[in-house]
Amino acid sequence: MGDYTVRPLYVLIRAELSERLLTSLYSCVKVTGERMEQQERRWRRMELSFVGERITQLRMEKNVSENRMSLDLDMGHGYILNITSGNALPSMEAFFRICDYFGVTPQEFFHASACDSQLICEAEREIRRLNRRDLRAFVYLLCRFNESGTEK
Repeated sequence: MGDYTVRPLYVLIRAELSERLLTSLYSCVKVTGERMEQQERRWRRMELSFVGERITQLRMEKNVSENRMSLDLDMGHGYILNITSGNALPSMEAFFRICDYFGVTPQEFFHASACDSQLICEAEREIRRLNRRDLRAFVYLLCRFNESGTEK
């Protein structure tokens, strides 16, 4: 008889603990899920702002308006404005057309810090075409230029 009274109490305690544990886990998962959603929204805003700012940077270097660029790309007159204002991202096809329009590769588009201007991007393309021997000589010359620039 003692076995029957102990077992239901044990089962009851286990069920109560399980429910508390599940409730606790659920709230942790819920909080984690909300945090992940917040992070995803932050990343989305960063993507929107980066793409818009990069297009603006390249557009200013080329000295072309958003409206002119939209028309040159055969898009609606406000297409580029919609991207640069952070309201939308271009489709993949439009993104490649934008890269072609500016004469940059997709890699160069996303490495804005390494390619702050068309001239640097052009230099990088030419450097990549050098053979190993010429590349070593070029690096040597760059080091010499930088050393002479720091001397007083």
